Amino acid sequence: MDDVHLLSLFTKVMMETGAGEYDSAAFSRRIGIHTGEIGVSLLNTTVYPDEAAQDVAMNGKNLVTKPVIKGKATSDNINELFSLFQLILTDARFDSQSKVIELLKESRSRLESSVQGSGHSIASTRMKARYRVGGYIDEIISGISYLDTVKALLQQAEEDWPSLLSRLKNMR
Repeated sequence: MDDVHLLSLFTKVMMETGAGEYDSAAFSRRIGIHTGEIGVSLLNTTVYPDEAAQDVAMNGKNLVTKPVIKGKATSDNINELFSLFQLILTDARFDSQSKVIELLKESRSRLESSVQGSGHSIASTRMKARYRVGGYIDEIISGISYLDTVKALLQQAEEDWPSLLSRLKNMR
């Protein structure tokens, strides 16, 4: 739970820093040549134990938040799609400090501008965080609380890169 607020950054880094022998541009080209698209998103869902009724709200102990990788390709390119999935999952290049700083600055800018343009949505996410564990997770990985996290992560990326890199690698 300590690094759950890193999940948004983690999924972005997986897709935007390259993987294996490919830098971000070459990896993006490879994805474009062989697939329709590939993306990494976050799944935040309740897991019902075998004996639990499906119509009963569960507590936070039964909540799962994890990255999900998805993509599409023609049947001729399905092996390449799974090869790319493997590259992303095992060899994403987390060591690009400049790219991580760029991603964090973009996130900070996007979040700051969304406060003005989508204040009602931000308030809704914040209110849901008080009443549902899933809402709380959504708030800390994409809500207004995440803005403070992004600022702290940006400072850490600039001043203590090895520590942040270690945290990202541990998440993998």
